[in-house]
Amino acid sequence: MTNYKEEWRKIQGYEGLYEVSNLGRVRSVDRIAYRSDGIKMFRAGKVLKLRRKDNGYIVADLWKNNKGHGKYVHRLVAQAFVPNDYELPAIDHLNCVRDDNRPANLEWVTYSENNRRAAAIRVYSNKKDSSIIKRPENNGKTTRKVVQGKNVETGVIVNFNSMRAAERALGICNGSISQGIKHGWKYGGYEWSLVK
Repeated sequence: MTNYKEEWRKIQGYEGLYEVSNLGRVRSVDRIAYRSDGIKMFRAGKVLKLRRKDNGYIVADLWKNNKGHGKYVHRLVAQAFVPNDYELPAIDHLNCVRDDNRPANLEWVTYSENNRRAAAIRVYSNKKDSSIIKRPENNGKTTRKVVQGKNVETGVIVNFNSMRAAERALGICNGSISQGIKHGWKYGGYEWSLVK
């Protein structure tokens, strides 16, 4: 990272409050703020401490109108530095390293393309979910069931050792896969079922 000259740009929706850099750092900017009693005060900008989510992505907590919002840093960097001529919704890390948020490593893609790439290189495997949990053959209890997702476009089948593992890996809302299995709905570009 030391080979790059750091450049800061405004964050969409947080102009005058925060900026993001091409090195994946986020900072607040110098500004005049008002205390609750109406008195003006100078607030110096500073580089924010970022946090890593369980899925490996880096998040910045941004505040506006006394409300905090966790924002993915790769999305902030892409919005500021990576052109999105076709208005694509998802962002792919080209080297598959989720905390490498340099613009050269980010590309705008469709959701289906992002899922297809993740399945092709098995990004869904992580330390928590590295081995498939199988049902015991005897009278033992199963704590998690193997979940199978069939990509609607490509037909590629991927297995996850729990519903939550699949949701984490593909960035799908909590509980969506359970509803997909129960009602036969498609989520994240996949048809979902339990492995028997």
